[in-house]
Amino acid sequence: MKKVVIILLVCCIFSEMLFVQDGNQNVYGSTYKEELANKGKYVKVKVQSATKKGLKLKVINTSKRKFCYGGAFVLKKRVKNKWKKVQFKEPIMFVKTKTLWGKSSRTEKLKWEKFFDKNLSKGRYKIDYGLFYKTFRIK
Repeated sequence: MKKVVIILLVCCIFSEMLFVQDGNQNVYGSTYKEELANKGKYVKVKVQSATKKGLKLKVINTSKRKFCYGGAFVLKKRVKNKWKKVQFKEPIMFVKTKTLWGKSSRTEKLKWEKFFDKNLSKGRYKIDYGLFYKTFRIK
């Protein structure tokens, strides 16, 4: 009886995976593909303000396609002509995926104390989201 229950559970789990729309394949074997904006050509990033306490970035999608990016980032500081990674106060999990639909923009606001447990010092920094990066200076 236990074997039958286990086999049924495994079958249910695998059949559920086939019904997921975000997957590449559904039950009928057709593929689901959506064109995404090319980050280099259609996505622009502007620094609105950079202070010791936080950063405001404006991400602009100029295409008619959607552009998806995650909330995870890496911050680096320029020290003696080399980029040094700024360590987070503790391991952080970024779970949000952000979407910019065609011809739209979004303002990203980051508070340094939330991620690094302190305000940043003066210097040149680079924030890297994986799909795009931007350098800025804190005076």
